[in-house]
Amino acid sequence: MSQKKRDPMGADLLRQRRNLLITSLGLAAAQLAGATFQGSASIFGAGIIFEEPVNLLYGTWVLWGYFLLRYWQYLGEEGDLGISKAVSAWLLARFDLYNDDYDDGTRYWVGFRLPDIWILYEYNEKRDDPDMSSKSSLDVQSFLVKIFLLTRAYMVVAWKTPRFTDYMLPFFVAAFPLAFTIFRLIASNQS
Repeated sequence: MSQKKRDPMGADLLRQRRNLLITSLGLAAAQLAGATFQGSASIFGAGIIFEEPVNLLYGTWVLWGYFLLRYWQYLGEEGDLGISKAVSAWLLARFDLYNDDYDDGTRYWVGFRLPDIWILYEYNEKRDDPDMSSKSSLDVQSFLVKIFLLTRAYMVVAWKTPRFTDYMLPFFVAAFPLAFTIFRLIASNQS
């Protein structure tokens, strides 16, 4: 069985992902454990006194924002992640597009565009202008069905490919400390 060789993640992106994950997990752990900062610490036997220890927490949030921005920037510089291609292939597999006995030269692909979410396009090599493609008559017309199929496609791709966990999961991990902080602020304001 042959395996597809994946392009390795760039070293710069890998470093930014590591920084974002460590900062996010540290902030989430501090939120879950109810950590508070003390006014003094000892590093290599030397004592340090902090006049405003809460500023350490604010500084960690600034680092978190910086690492999130840097990860987003480096992710944008990566080539094709393969996620859209896998989602498109899953969506195309939901349609009965090709008759095995007859090939009329029609080719199909999925395009992602708002407000339509995604569109099934077709191009006929024998009949159409070479520069023309059009929305296929087989395209799903219901907006809710399109959202359902796209959500399902992303869930299948996330489950079956490491690309999703490599590239997209750091955003979900980064959202946890922010969600915990917002929840705590709402809970403290209601008491």
